[in-house]
Amino acid sequence: MKDQLDKMSEEQLKTLIADAQALLNKREQEKKKAALDQIRKLAAQAGMTVAVKGKGRPGRKSAKKPAGS
Repeated sequence: MKDQLDKMSEEQLKTLIADAQALLNKREQEKKKAALDQIRKLAAQAGMTVAVKGKGRPGRKSAKKPAGS
C-alpha cells in the first residue's frame, strides 16, 4: 500500500485523506447511534426512557458569548 501512496500526487493524497476522514466520521456516528439505540432499548425494558442533551463532545464549551459581553 505504501508503494501506491508514494505514486500519488499531493492532490490525490489530500483527496484520499478527506475521503478517509469522512468515512471515519460516518462510522463513528453510526456507532454512536447504535449504542444510543441499544441504551434506549434496555431502558424501555426497565420501564424508563433516556434523554440525551446537547450536541458535541463532553467538556466542550459553547462558542456563544455570555450575555452582556
